[in-house]
Amino acid sequence: MSKLPRKNLTVLQRKELQQEAGSKCAWCGDENAEGWEFHHIDGRPENTVNENLIMLCGKCHNIAEANNGKITIDDLYQRKRELAAQRRASWGQHEKTASPIIEDSIIATGNSQCSFTQNIYTAKQTSPRVSPAPDSIGSNAEARNKINLMIRKLGDYRLKGHPERNGKSVFAAINRDVAKHFEATSVLAISISKLDDVIAYLQKKIDNTMQGRINRGRRGNQR
Repeated sequence: MSKLPRKNLTVLQRKELQQEAGSKCAWCGDENAEGWEFHHIDGRPENTVNENLIMLCGKCHNIAEANNGKITIDDLYQRKRELAAQRRASWGQHEKTASPIIEDSIIATGNSQCSFTQNIYTAKQTSPRVSPAPDSIGSNAEARNKINLMIRKLGDYRLKGHPERNGKSVFAAINRDVAKHFEATSVLAISISKLDDVIAYLQKKIDNTMQGRINRGRRGNQR
């Protein structure tokens, strides 16, 4: 067993794991929030990447920890893949009516109040969405669509070859990263005057993905 110190999960990680499991035990389906716990699949408490975490009820958590063959590591990784596939299918339906940038701006602007009671996550919408500032990327349809397409491309490249990843979480993380880099509350709130800088920033991220490097190599070979 690992001797490295345990890392505490962030509020965002707990929220994502709860959403991934559909607010119930990912193994048996128990919806009793009082019993939700977060299990490190490989048994290493320092390994807190999403792919190694799953939300279980106390009973299933104890069985998994016992390592007696009733709930194996392979079982849990398979369950993670199933949950990821379900989320991608759900997200694909959602994309027909909403843009990742627009939806994720709720998280970025902090319009939700988050709290934990033991391992319970609750969210309350405290205010309606506000219209974007007139000099922001969100106020310009062409700019918004351009950035949206680039974020989708970056997200797709990061998901390529990693079916276990949560697609919605990947897009949300990209949005948060861009907003933080440009010191804005959300991607939509970034000044339109910084559009070229945002495009360059995203293009660099795209080029640094594995698929981006492959694409650059192909272009180089064609010259």
